Amino acid sequence: ICCPFPPSPRALRSSAAAAMSDGETALQPLQEAVPDPSQKSSELITVGSTDGESLQDRFLRFRKERQRERALARRGAAASAAAKGGARDVERLRKRFVDACHSYVGVPYGRRY
Repeated sequence: ICCPFPPSPRALRSSAAAAMSDGETALQPLQEAVPDPSQKSSELITVGSTDGESLQDRFLRFRKERQRERALARRGAAASAAAKGGARDVERLRKRFVDACHSYVGVPYGRRY
């Protein structure tokens, strides 16, 4: 029989008691899913490097590599800015701006002037 509501705990207990009185055994929870902590495992889990490097040594190596990467990125950004023209490019842009400003000399602000 299918009903839209789950059975109540009282109904489950009474059905389990009836099954046990009929000589059947009630279902037991599965115990093999959780390993027993008292048993020794033959698995070896290695986290990090296997060359005997301590956590502090690994952190120092990581920090130095990160500093080196950042320095390379800074040098690359500075080199690309220098390759674009640097001060010469700034002077050229300034001259274009001033020329554009001079082209508007004498132009009225609006229709009423």
